[in-house]
Amino acid sequence: MLPSTKTISLALVWNIFDVKCCGDKTVKLRSRLVSGGHSGYHDFLDSGAGWLPLTVTPTEPPLRGAQMKRKSIPKSIRFEVLKRDSFKCQYCGRSAPEVLLQVDHMEPVAKGGSDEVVNLITSCFDCNSGKSDRRISDHSVIEKQKLQIDELQERREQLEMMLAWRNGLQDLTTETVDRLAEYWDSKTPGFKLNDQGRAELRKMIAKYQVSEIAEAMDTAADKYLQFDKRFPTHPSVNSSWAMVVKIIETTRECAKKPELKDLLTCRAILRRRLEGRYFDGPTALRWLDAAYSWGISIETLRAVVFDARSWSKFSDEISALIRMKKEQDAQ
Repeated sequence: MLPSTKTISLALVWNIFDVKCCGDKTVKLRSRLVSGGHSGYHDFLDSGAGWLPLTVTPTEPPLRGAQMKRKSIPKSIRFEVLKRDSFKCQYCGRSAPEVLLQVDHMEPVAKGGSDEVVNLITSCFDCNSGKSDRRISDHSVIEKQKLQIDELQERREQLEMMLAWRNGLQDLTTETVDRLAEYWDSKTPGFKLNDQGRAELRKMIAKYQVSEIAEAMDTAADKYLQFDKRFPTHPSVNSSWAMVVKIIETTRECAKKPELKDLLTCRAILRRRLEGRYFDGPTALRWLDAAYSWGISIETLRAVVFDARSWSKFSDEISALIRMKKEQDAQ
């Protein structure tokens, strides 16, 4: 006689109904879920002589398909997909932070879909939950992939245009260097700008206007070139070329500070007056500028430099003028 009830534990894999029990005899198991989830089953055992109630405590069934645990999509890829889709659900059109966005597979992983960017799409939590492992329509997949291909093609074309533009700029810069080099060579017969000079000229073009460079070349040639018969001397060609950038900077400073031009003229007069004797150009300009800032006129400063016979006489005269002006202002 079979027992009326029996309690056993077994792994319930899908719906396996043949169970070995009661010795070596194979019996049938018919199961019915008692409550939701996997809390337990109330089953009936077919002993061959009728169905007997049987309590079964199954283990968790193995996961399959989309339920299988898979490696998560890297954050960097998720961000690229979200950025590509403008942080907007591609199913319903809602955006963050209105909804929680997720990165969804257009071709479900359960059906062989990959984690490549072309197979990923931005979806909100609600749409993604409702979709499960259903595939987006072929039309949607093709349309989305076409948009991605079009975007890549547009990026490629823009890159090519940018490179072509930069190449054009380089060609224009090279042509400008050639024209300015020819202009300078025309002022220094017998000499041509070498590779180092052309490299310096290219740097000037990147920093200054072409008109500024040409005007500075004129000034440098007029003031600093010295000629031996019909040709300029080699040292004067080098020194005049070195003055081109200084002239541009001085011209810009004079535009900001109009009196600077007159102060530089006073300093140039002083340099000629003290030729062959001690002269400190930067200090002379600082003293002239300080005197002007105290209200001493350009005419007075010009008279001082004309009267100077030595550096000490110039410095004493300027110091006396500034001291007198300070005393007058203090009264």
